[in-house]
Amino acid sequence: QFKNIYISKFTYQNMELQDAIQERKSVRKFSNKKNKRSFLILCGLISNYITQGQTDSTFTKISSKSEVYLIRSTGWTGSGRDMKIFVDTTLVCDLSNYRYSIQNIPVGKHTISIQIKGRKLKKRTKKKEFEFEHGKTYYFYTIKKSYPFWSDLYLQEITERAARVEIKRLIEQ
Repeated sequence: QFKNIYISKFTYQNMELQDAIQERKSVRKFSNKKNKRSFLILCGLISNYITQGQTDSTFTKISSKSEVYLIRSTGWTGSGRDMKIFVDTTLVCDLSNYRYSIQNIPVGKHTISIQIKGRKLKKRTKKKEFEFEHGKTYYFYTIKKSYPFWSDLYLQEITERAARVEIKRLIEQ
């Protein structure tokens, strides 16, 4: 009979201990939820403060660009020199042979020209005008036609499927 009383006191104390542990865990869970909630509110206030001075025009400037892939695999002729690609008289990239470059160009009409020598656009360089739309992706392939005393360089727009086939075997620049 004495053993039963002792065991029951021990189980009673053990139950009280377990209840205290459970209560502490629930308080800890509540405080974690409370911390998370206050952290999210703080983040929201900070982001609101940061973007408060910005207008919608800054966001449209960022997102109003087209992605343009410039692809070059001209083979043996002219392979030792980089092709300089210009968009509206601005040098965009030096494209090496068997390489491709991804450029973000603003929406609208732009003239694209390509030459081998010089970092400034020359007057006699052929220029081609393209219309770029918001969010679209364009693929251009560089073409070099060699003649006895000169060569022609120009860009030709190709389909996405043809570009993906070419890009697999080229290196991004």
